Amino acid sequence: MDVLRSDMPTLPADMHLPEALGIFSRPHCAESLALVNPNNDLLLGVVNKTDLYLVLSEIMRREKLQ
Repeated sequence: MDVLRSDMPTLPADMHLPEALGIFSRPHCAESLALVNPNNDLLLGVVNKTDLYLVLSEIMRREKLQ
């Protein structure tokens, strides 16, 4: 918690993709957000908006192949 900014949203590690996309689509959202443990708010890593969109693109591509 010492390094997390309290004015920025975080992404709990158990959050589903649609919820994360909703957070990233908010106006003035940062390009990267902290990924935290939902039980104790420990920093687990960082999620980049571009990477999240790449995951969504890959899911859509795979859906077309089926």
